[in-house]
Amino acid sequence: METNTEYYSSEFNASIQKFLALKDLHPILDEFRTLVTNVDIESCSAKIVAELEENVNKFWTNPAFRKENFDTSLDAILLEYSCMDEIDSKVYAYGLIDMKTQFEEFEKSIQLEDYDFCDDFQSLPAFSLSISNDLYKTHWESLEDNYPNLEIYFEKGWNELMSVYQNALYASLTKALKLLTSKGSLNTLKMNNNFSVLIQEHDCNARLIMKKRA
Repeated sequence: METNTEYYSSEFNASIQKFLALKDLHPILDEFRTLVTNVDIESCSAKIVAELEENVNKFWTNPAFRKENFDTSLDAILLEYSCMDEIDSKVYAYGLIDMKTQFEEFEKSIQLEDYDFCDDFQSLPAFSLSISNDLYKTHWESLEDNYPNLEIYFEKGWNELMSVYQNALYASLTKALKLLTSKGSLNTLKMNNNFSVLIQEHDCNARLIMKKRA
């Protein structure tokens, strides 16, 4: 199984520097100058490992839970979340089959199409997005008292800030999956050749995190 920890770690560090270089940010976004430098990839990766190990055993590879298509080999697992600005936002796993397109490059965003879902591998628990909990400061519930009309996502620096936390997620997940693979924790998953692990925010493009080469 192939990962690219160096690429995602480099992208994470570069996105921090790009955000820190911005001037005259809204006070809410300016608070993140310190927060982004304190994002702990190793700690977040360890949390992902613990949660994934439990959920792989309890749900993903448990024939008592997956009773319909347990023997179906998967083309990919798609990890999907709805947002990053809630506390411990949940990531769910979907088994993909009958994929018409294979993905080879970690550096490109991916528009997923032409696939089906494995019937008994949908919305299975994966892990929590604790890595982005600081973004709750930008959630409307946090803003409504002091900034009731603020549309923070239109503010200068918003996109750059999101890139920091997206790349932090990719970097920590890559490290987690690399460790789980080395431990053999994913060996009971039934995978086709060219199996992939991808992650995306709902209705957005995906990123390739891990790849099994044929």
